[in-house]
Amino acid sequence: MQTVISLIRIKHWVKNLFIFLPAFFGGVLFKYNNLQDLLIGFFMFSLVASSIYIINDIRDLEQDKNHPEKSKRALAAGKITVRKAIYVFVALLFFACLLSLSLPIEAIAVISIYFLLNLFYSLGGKNVAILDITIVSLGFVLRVIVGGVIVGVLISKWLFLLTFLLSLFLVIAKRRDDYLIVSNNEAVRKVSKKYNLEFINYSLIIVSALIMVSYIMYTFSTPYTGIKEYIIFSSSLLVIMGILRYYQIIFVENNSGSPTDIFFKDNFIRILISLWVLLYAFVIYMK
Repeated sequence: MQTVISLIRIKHWVKNLFIFLPAFFGGVLFKYNNLQDLLIGFFMFSLVASSIYIINDIRDLEQDKNHPEKSKRALAAGKITVRKAIYVFVALLFFACLLSLSLPIEAIAVISIYFLLNLFYSLGGKNVAILDITIVSLGFVLRVIVGGVIVGVLISKWLFLLTFLLSLFLVIAKRRDDYLIVSNNEAVRKVSKKYNLEFINYSLIIVSALIMVSYIMYTFSTPYTGIKEYIIFSSSLLVIMGILRYYQIIFVENNSGSPTDIFFKDNFIRILISLWVLLYAFVIYMK
């Protein structure tokens, strides 16, 4: 069982929490059956995403065996055979189809687009520089769209923009880690050779600046007034601190490999995210 859990990367399911954002910001997270429907969407999306991880691991099996970190994955480490991994892949899609019976057709369509987009990524798109990081970032935008469709909430253009920029920032940071490992090693992503440190560092600076400016502009455009308006504006401080902490992880600690690992292990980041969520929960849900 532990091998299967490792294969489908359950800890990466935390990325799919983006599905809950439209309902959270729309103030309808706890209305009607929204939370139940979103949980179904969350698990369906997670199963589909895990199936993509399996395809990706099978495609990159030989390279991963020589990678310092990826060699620990279930397939690369020889803990499970390709045949059994394919069985797990089929089972994941089967249960995802069962869950889809409880979701609106629009949500199923968006999840299907995610699957096809990431299938293209796994089969070759990830080897095209810039396209690779764009596809991964669009995956997070699709998560948000799924959440909006499930609860029938019109998604703000700011949420679209900030979701894309934040995910782009994290993906570029991960590419920086790949580049530092790669040197002339074929075991690491081939696309990493199409980047250099100067390009990546400048990209991080540009995207992080866009995040901060866009977020501050967003705080000026909210419908809230009085003390709530100032609370939303003050949340900009948390965003800036979060980016600075991530820069510290990237440039000082040289440890930007997995945003998921950082989320689970870095207390500073987790405290900032928790405070940010609490601020918005107070503003949106406290009457």
